[in-house]
Amino acid sequence: LALLAAHCGLGERADSITAERLFSASPWRELVVTRGPDGVWIFSRSHPPLALPAPPAEVVDPVGAGDAFLAAYLVTRLRHAQ
Repeated sequence: LALLAAHCGLGERADSITAERLFSASPWRELVVTRGPDGVWIFSRSHPPLALPAPPAEVVDPVGAGDAFLAAYLVTRLRHAQ
């Protein structure tokens, strides 16, 4: 998030305000920001911003956790879009 925000001239912070400003200035319909053990932020044109906590879990290896979450999120969104 910080790298993308900096590239767009929005500073280098990785907080919810920066994410919301980035989303507001974009043509995207949704922006999903995974935040590791802090959960996820979801910004959408069709509903208010969401900040969802991560469920409690015993972490064995965090590599790929965000990718796995986004894959499940996309599958769910695509199934409900039809």
